[in-house]
Order: sequence, then structure tokens, then C-alpha cells
Amino acid sequence: MTILIDRHSDQNDAGDEIVEKNQGNVKEEETELVLDAGFEAPHTNSFGHTFRDYDAESERNRGVEEFYRVNHIGQTVDFVRKMREEYGKLNRTEMSIWECCELLNEFIDESDPDLDEPQIEHLLQTAEAIRKDYPDEDWLHLTGLIHDLGKVLLHPSFGELPQWAVVGDTFPVGCAFDESIVHHKYFKENPDYGNLSYNTKYGIYTEDCGLDNVLMSWGHDDYMYLVAKENQTTLPPASLFIIRYHSFYALHKSEAYKHLMNNEDRENMKWLKVFNKYDLYSKSKVRINVEEVKPYYLSLINKVLEILKAKKPQNLKKPLTLYPTREAHSRGQHRFPPTIELSQNNLSGPIWKEFGNLKKLHVFNLNANRLSGSIPSSLSEMTNLEALDLSNNRFSGSIPESLKKLTFLSKFSVANNSLSGRVPSGGQFETFPNSSFEGNHLCGDYLPQCQLHTPDDKGPGSSESDTALDFSYGVALGFGLSLVVVAFRQQLLIFMASRFMFHSIRQCLVKNQ
Repeated sequence: MTILIDRHSDQNDAGDEIVEKNQGNVKEEETELVLDAGFEAPHTNSFGHTFRDYDAESERNRGVEEFYRVNHIGQTVDFVRKMREEYGKLNRTEMSIWECCELLNEFIDESDPDLDEPQIEHLLQTAEAIRKDYPDEDWLHLTGLIHDLGKVLLHPSFGELPQWAVVGDTFPVGCAFDESIVHHKYFKENPDYGNLSYNTKYGIYTEDCGLDNVLMSWGHDDYMYLVAKENQTTLPPASLFIIRYHSFYALHKSEAYKHLMNNEDRENMKWLKVFNKYDLYSKSKVRINVEEVKPYYLSLINKVLEILKAKKPQNLKKPLTLYPTREAHSRGQHRFPPTIELSQNNLSGPIWKEFGNLKKLHVFNLNANRLSGSIPSSLSEMTNLEALDLSNNRFSGSIPESLKKLTFLSKFSVANNSLSGRVPSGGQFETFPNSSFEGNHLCGDYLPQCQLHTPDDKGPGSSESDTALDFSYGVALGFGLSLVVVAFRQQLLIFMASRFMFHSIRQCLVKNQ
């Protein structure tokens, strides 16, 4: 993305006066915040709870806790460096600011205990609240509008990353995880937790090194910051600081990691504390009429920002339209990841290597069948896979080393097969419990010690038949039918579970090569 921003030259001079003036009029209580000039924060969030109450007993909070479990396990130094290198190229696509806002109308942030409305409404809630109290500060209105635009990473045009790699509170990696971070207990399963280079107060950093030199957990904040910084925007430093650290609650709520800040960080922190009151307390059931405020923000974009180059990707089939918010919510868009669920179907034969072509698949469950042969290393090409269950089958051979490439894999099981050899080490395999491998003849770091010679990953095709071996439906129960629903983007393919059905699936997979 390319952003060019024209900032008024007198903004920095005016900034200190405005911060001092408005901070003096801020009254904060346990459940209410009243700011001068018009914006009154609600007593409770959109669920009727106090803000950021992660302990409230609700279905929403149970989902939020599961989100943070996966997030805290997956956010490692290696993962963050890989994401920054890949997405720092800024070669995904180019869209206008408002088009990006409209894309966010399709997503609901699964990490947020305070709001379950589409994201464009939260952007406008924040921007409108700021606008009431700071009517002359265009750059701050704009920061409110764009601060969460990095969540476009959830969209296929930008990589369709899983939510745990896009949203949620942010925190430094490469040093000890502070106990003030929400759901801190799950960091014990993070591969970096026991690393002596990373688990101290300073880790790989030094005192007063400056937050700009600190690796933050990867997500929408860091991505939008990279977009703005790498395009050499003229946004004021305070705006860039807000964009990158507005989700860094361990710092601005608990004052953790202050030892890593330098003087410039401390100065910008004044604006962040002002901004975050609006970002947090604007989350309510008070709905924003998008069409009513849209003209103002379009004029603001044209005035302060030059439009992002509107070069749309050729493969984007879905038009960029603004859905009615309730429609987007009721559709549950992007709440259910692309899934193949084939457990307990008495299927037999090998796994086709062509399944590796399903690069958008998030969940692949073949548990409790009669599948046999080796695990194809081509499954490592399913680069968005988050859950892979091959347990309770008859697989033999070794676990392919190439599966370490699945950097988003958070759930994995090959229990109760006939596998042997060394379990791959490194990557997500450092996070899986022993129960994922039980009932086999496997060895490795947390399993029985390996002998000197163990089977290696034989690579694609070495033991994977290229003949038309099929999954075949068992006949122990006479006959039966089941439905397999394979949903990818806007395509929905429904096949009857029979020998003909599986031939059809294979033909589709081959065509996708």
C-alpha cells in the first residue's frame, strides 16, 4: 500500500497545548468516562459488562480466551520476523482508504470482549468521539479512522491470516512476557518461554533502547505501522505511535515495559493515553450511521491523505461493497474457517497428495477412519492450516519434516496410528502435547529417545502412489450416505460420499494445481 499524507506544519506546536488542556478535563471512574466538549462514554460495553472484563462469564469471553491461548502460543520471535519480512514487501494489493474500511465491514474481532459489531463501525465510533472533543485536529480524526485498517490482513487479498495473527492485545517478543498481559498463563506453551535469551526482563534489548527497536507481536497494528513508515508518510510521529501501540495495553494500562522506552516514546505516550480513552470507551451499542458520516471522512481523506492507489487484485471476485452491518453480522462472515470434516466415515486408502493444493484450508479432520499409507509431505503446502487431525487411522512411515512449514498450525494429532521415527522438532511442533503422538512408535525430544538411525522424511512422491488409489467408503454397516461440504471463498461444492464422489473431488484437486 502507498500512503501520502499532508500534515499541517503547526500541528506539533498545537499538540502539547491540546493534550494539556484536555487531560485536565478528563474524569475517569470505574465504569464511566466523561470527556469535555461532547463525548460521553457509556457505563458499560455492548454486552452490559465493564470494559475489558475478561473474567465475565459469557460465551463471548470463552471464545476470547481460546483466541488468546492460540495467540500466545504462536507469537514467537521467529514468527514475528518472518511476518515482518514477508509483509514488509508491501506487495499484496493497493486500495483506497475507504475501500479498506469497507473490507472491514466483513469481520468481527474475535479477541474483543467489548464489541461484536463489524469493524468499520468501531473505526467510526472512535473517530466520531475524537471529533467531538477535538474538532480542529484533522490528523487525530484520521488516526481514529485508520488505526485498525491493518485488519485487512484477514481478507484473501492480503493473505487471509488467521485472527490470532491479526487482532488482539500486542506485546513485545524477545523478552519476558509480563504478567499483566491478558491470559498470561498460556505463554507457558510458547516455544520462546524457556529460551534463556528471551525470558529475562530485557531479553535481546537494552534499557531505554526505544520501542521502535522492539519486536512487537505480529498483527494489524504492526502491519499498518509498516505501511505508513515504509511509504515515508508525513503523519506526525504521535499518529504513527498511536497506530503501532494502541493495543499495547500492558504498557499504557499497567506501565509494563517502560524500561524499554526512550524520551521520544514518553512524549508520544501523552497522545496515546488521550487516544485510547476514545478507542476503548467508544465501544457501545450506540450505532454510527455510516452513510451519514461518510461524506465528512471522504473529504478528510482527500484533504489530509492522497488516496491509496486503487489497483485491485485481478482474482478478487467479490465486489468491494458496503454491506448493511446486521447482514454482515448475521452471515457470520469469516467466523467459520474453511473446513474439511471427514471424521468417523470408515474411509480407507491413502491421503491424496493433491489435498496440498487447498492452500486456503484452515481445518482438516480425518480422525477415526481406516486410512493407511504414508502422510504426504504435500500437506505442508496447505499454508493456512490451523488444525490437522489424522488420529485413529492406520498411517505408517514417519511424520514429514516439511510439516514444520505450517506456521499457523495450532492443533495437531497423529495419535493411534502405526507411525515410527523421529517427531520433527522446531516450529509449531514445539507446542504440541505428547498426547498428539501417543499410540505410535515415535521418538523425539519429549518422547522416548531415538536410536541413531530413524526413518527420514522421504519427500513427496517417494512412497505416495501416483496411481488412482481411492478413499473408499466402508460397507460394514451395509450402506450409507454422508455429505461433505467444502467451502472456499464463494464456492460451495456438495458431494455425495461414494466412490464417484471421491473421484470427483480428486479431479477438482488436480485441476487446482
